[in-house]
Amino acid sequence: MKQYKFTIEDKFKYIKISIFAQFLYIYATIIYNYLDFLGENYEAIYFTKEG
Repeated sequence: MKQYKFTIEDKFKYIKISIFAQFLYIYATIIYNYLDFLGENYEAIYFTKEG
């Protein structure tokens, strides 16, 4: 019984870690795309203000 309980706890830990990892990956992807978007539009905005 003790070993079985330990296995269930490990499964829950693994599920929590995998959900957290997926969340981090999505968050990082959103930030990367946002920075890429800013980088592409920065020159256009800058030159519009200057010109």
